[in-house]
Amino acid sequence: MNLNPAISRDLLLSLLPELVLTGWALVLLLFVAWRHRTVRDLRITGWLTLLALVSTAVAIWWLWWNRAGVRGVGSMIAADDFRWVADWVFVGAAALTVLISFTYLEREQLLAPGVPRAAAPRHAWHDAHGGRRRLDRDLPRP
Repeated sequence: MNLNPAISRDLLLSLLPELVLTGWALVLLLFVAWRHRTVRDLRITGWLTLLALVSTAVAIWWLWWNRAGVRGVGSMIAADDFRWVADWVFVGAAALTVLISFTYLEREQLLAPGVPRAAAPRHAWHDAHGGRRRLDRDLPRP
């Protein structure tokens, strides 16, 4: 299959893996924005991420299987075996990272995005100083 980046349809086909991954990233961003409180939400997010990576790998495989190549004068888009293998390596590494993160995030209790509650500087500071705000005038002078 010869893809001509000057034609919109062919341009979208040559960028199919990236478009699939970007679409899934938007879905995951919305999902995590609304559901990020429990371990179950964390697991669902991980499985959705794996589904996103598998669907991206399928898009890569489909382009490779159909021998997609970009024709025309010097294009910014590569569509050769090197690209497909590099994409599979990155998608595979991302999938392994997601699989490893399941137990790690639960063990470290990192359920919500950002800093965990126990390690947040505001809470730790209040615990250490009795809940009152310490100003420069409260510090001992040398």
